[in-house]
Order: sequence, then C-alpha cells, then structure tokens
Amino acid sequence: MKINLSSTYHPQTDGQTERVNQVLEQYLRCFINYHKDNWVDLLPVVEFAYNNTFQESIHQTLFFANYGYHPRFDSLNLSLAKNPVAQDLVTRLLEIHKDTKARLVEVQERQKRNVDKSRKQNPNISVGDKIWLLHRNLKTRQPSDKLDYCRLGPFRVSKQVNEVAYRLDLPSSMKIHPVFHVSLLEPYKESTIPRQLPAPPPPIEINEEEEFEVSKIIDSCINRRRL
Repeated sequence: MKINLSSTYHPQTDGQTERVNQVLEQYLRCFINYHKDNWVDLLPVVEFAYNNTFQESIHQTLFFANYGYHPRFDSLNLSLAKNPVAQDLVTRLLEIHKDTKARLVEVQERQKRNVDKSRKQNPNISVGDKIWLLHRNLKTRQPSDKLDYCRLGPFRVSKQVNEVAYRLDLPSSMKIHPVFHVSLLEPYKESTIPRQLPAPPPPIEINEEEEFEVSKIIDSCINRRRL
C-alpha cells in the first residue's frame, strides 16, 4: 500500500472511501433503531454483507479476493469442514490477486478517460510564481458571498508538493492548510498598462469557530437514553 494524501478541497483523491461510506450508511439506515444509537452493534454485520457482495470493479467479492472462498453466514457444521493444502491456497490467491489488480487498473483507466473528457490542461506553474486562489470553497468574513472576490491573492508558490498540488505562501490571517490542488489555482498576469495597477486588497480573514478546552464536567443527565 502507498499513502496518497489529499490536498485541500479535493475529495476526489479519496473518492473510493467516501463512496464506500455512503454504501455502509445506506445499509445502516435500513436497520437502525429510532434513536440511531445502535449502529455500532450493526456495523460488523454491515461489513460482512459488503465484503460478501459482488463488486463490479473486480468482478468478484472482496472476501473471495482476500481469502479465495466465500464464507457462509450460518452455524458451523464441523462434518463439512475441510483442510486444503496450504500451497494450493497460496497459488490460487496469487492468481486471484493478479486478476483483481488487473481489473482495478482497467476500471481506474476507464474512469480517468471519462473524467479527462471534461478537464482542461493544467496551467504551467513553477515555484516562485504568483497565482490566484479560487474562492470556490473558502468562506471569508465578507457579508455577501456572491459579491465577494472570485479569486483571492495573488499568492506566491513556495513548493510543488507533487504533480498536481502546490504549497502557497498565505498570510497569517488565513488559518487554513496551505497546500491546494491545481484545479483551484490560476496563473496571475500583471497588468502591462501604466498606472492601472489596483491597490492591494485588505487582509483576507477566513471564518473560523472558536474552540474551547473543557476543564471540568460539573453535572450530567440522561436524555432520551443518551448521556
């Protein structure tokens, strides 16, 4: 496995996990009680159901991809228990993993081709360049989002984290993570018209909630069977 850290406001990096979470929530929503407090007890059953479900991407279940067989969710019958040869099981698992990896690569390439049809080429950005940061996912302290700046900055690029993520030199008033996906960046072009340079905007302040650290709990009660 390889860790692939996502950049700010770019959930596509971990989209597969987010999609699986939606499926698990859908399962739980069908069987959870009125107070929504027994989902922890149902989670193992949900996990078993998902892992034993046919996956379109690998054309088999996750259980079969990991163990080479489909477990049965019923009482054990010791008279039917078998002990296969370990080497045969390893050989079969290696073949399954090889086929699974090839199918996943095929699905990923197909998804990438479909998404690239509506994508434009990444701008040419280098360390030290000035760029605009799109206001799309940021909430400033301006009273109206519609009349606020569409682009913030310009900011200078301090580091290229990878092929599609850059670190920006943000002011101290913007207390957010400084690494952004290239889809949120636009190159900055200085005006060539004399005396047409706009005045620098005021410092950008991002909305943030105050956080407090609890020092002591002085009382508690049970409300609707919850503490």
